[in-house]
Amino acid sequence: MSSEVLDVVVIGAGLSGVAAAHELFHKNAKLRFVILEAKERIGGRTLGTKLRTSSGEDFWDLGGQWIGRCQPHIYSLVEKLQLKMYEQSCSGKKLVQLDSAGSIMQYTSDIPPISLLALLELHCFIWKVSYFIKKMDSKVFMSSGLVAKLDGMTVEQFKRSYFWTQGAKNALDSCCRCIFGSDPVHMSMLYFLMYAHRSNNFEALLSCKKNFGAQELKINGGAWQICHELMKQIPGDTLNTSSPVVSIDQKQDKHVHVRVLNGTVFVCQYVILAIPPNEICKISFNPCLPLQKFNVLQRMPVGCLTKIIVTYAEAFWQKNGFSGEVLTSGANGAHPLCVVFDATSANKNPALVAFVGGTQQIKFSSVQESSRKSLVLETLASFFGAEALHPLDYMEKNWNEEAYNGGCPVNVATPGVCTTLHTALSRPFYRVFFAGTESASRWCGFLNGAVQAGHRAAHEVLYNVSPECVTDKDLVDTCYANEEAQPTNELPNATPFCKLAIITFIAASLLAYKRFFT
Repeated sequence: MSSEVLDVVVIGAGLSGVAAAHELFHKNAKLRFVILEAKERIGGRTLGTKLRTSSGEDFWDLGGQWIGRCQPHIYSLVEKLQLKMYEQSCSGKKLVQLDSAGSIMQYTSDIPPISLLALLELHCFIWKVSYFIKKMDSKVFMSSGLVAKLDGMTVEQFKRSYFWTQGAKNALDSCCRCIFGSDPVHMSMLYFLMYAHRSNNFEALLSCKKNFGAQELKINGGAWQICHELMKQIPGDTLNTSSPVVSIDQKQDKHVHVRVLNGTVFVCQYVILAIPPNEICKISFNPCLPLQKFNVLQRMPVGCLTKIIVTYAEAFWQKNGFSGEVLTSGANGAHPLCVVFDATSANKNPALVAFVGGTQQIKFSSVQESSRKSLVLETLASFFGAEALHPLDYMEKNWNEEAYNGGCPVNVATPGVCTTLHTALSRPFYRVFFAGTESASRWCGFLNGAVQAGHRAAHEVLYNVSPECVTDKDLVDTCYANEEAQPTNELPNATPFCKLAIITFIAASLLAYKRFFT
């Protein structure tokens, strides 16, 4: 057991945990804290890799990579870290492959070349989603029967009630597989709407438009650098890798006892838990997590996603007038891809990035590695020509094989839990506070959400341990923003129960005496 009583233990050295630790240190450099990371590395769902290029080697992201000017928390942080950014290349002809025949269509405008009826259905769907998003700011709407109805149905059920054409259905399927790593049949419609609401609107989720889209910008050298740059500004002895947490005990004394797999126990005043919901469920809590929170965590399975980077000697797609962007439903099972983008680096080394998500990813991962590579390259060749068959390098990352993540890009809520999701994930549990992108109120599931949630959890802890270090602005999106949302931070003990039992016994005795002897 560690002899020192720490102020804070941060669990998880992904972007959210490191952002929380950085904010703690930035606000109060005297705080005693450690970061416990289960893996041998930091970064969580961000990860960089070197690949061969015509000029040698270059870095690419195998995890989260995009940011946008519309994402204030991550954009501001990247600027402060003085990491350079560059625009996502999206000029040129785009491709869609959404009909059952696998036809590949080209377009240059914002309107894809699918049937008029399918376009009308998609337009009506987006309008309906936008309508619901605007309503979500109303407490009256969020407590209405319609919200409960939306939470009781899957996106698939909603889709079938609105869409008749296969093109519109396939378009939504492909978007869900890429954005969530999940098929519409597994996802609550209310969760889908809440996710879009926290990202301002649905259309921004797969857009590279300036000041609008989530795929607007990339970071020179990769987004994986963000965690490493933040760690450079935090004392190095605070980080403990290869330290998976197995239990959090809040009942032994006036402190929290955090035990890691090797038996070491860290004693602290407060904990920030910054790991995915599916990983929280693996930790033993004493006392147990509230049933509402545990129920939400258990019913948020992690997405299934494989990300693929392919480097080339020449950007032949650009030479032929293509942007590199493809939205595909898989040509009725002919291939597994759902989305392709240009991935040319800041050093002008050409590459394409492709995603395989949802049930297609599960099937894809069961295929032998050599066959997977051939299938991907042949699919890219069907879009951009035979030059795609001759890459300089090829790398795929199956995030479901990543220990202590179990999947990517985000955990998805199944029907029936979203009516409490917006508060259950971020609500503190005595002295344990929760970060992680899933708990974010802005751009949940993105790098921005990770930073926002990390900063929010840090501010909540600071409010308790050194309140003079936080401002009213810091507390705006915390549980302390209004009095009725404040948690109870006193550790649980048996005294209240004993008092209640005594009072109940006395009341019952008086009632019995009155009934039988008067």
